[in-house]
Amino acid sequence: MPERMYDRAFVAAPLERCFEVAADVRGYPSWAREIRRVDLLEQDPQGLVRVARFVAGAMGFSVSIELHYDMSDAPTTFSWRGMPTNRIRRYEGRYDFAPARRDGVSGTDVTYELLVDFSVPLPQLVQRRAESMMVRRALQSVRQVAESSSGAGG
Repeated sequence: MPERMYDRAFVAAPLERCFEVAADVRGYPSWAREIRRVDLLEQDPQGLVRVARFVAGAMGFSVSIELHYDMSDAPTTFSWRGMPTNRIRRYEGRYDFAPARRDGVSGTDVTYELLVDFSVPLPQLVQRRAESMMVRRALQSVRQVAESSSGAGG
């Protein structure tokens, strides 16, 4: 049974900037090395993603998955769910953004939550390691992009 993996990182950038970076799915290929291509299939009237198709490569295989986004609580949170594929039965995730202050620096606590249920048989240890790596890299990337473009130090 798959379990949700989550982690949190402090980002020395405003909440709105962190949301902007994480919600800009078209920009993912420029900073998320596993993401090979993103096709934006549908946007809401504000220009936020509703549906996107991702082509990603990891662990020696490539997968294409269509994600449906819920931006109703933007900019404090957004979530997504993937349509099942031949390699992934269930794919759900969520970002949460909360104003924070660390060591006198204003910024944002960014939480990333992910649940992946692979259709292909994988040992539990391998699956947990892959999920952990995806969560950690996503948070590191959001931090790096948001801090570098907001003029904040990291």
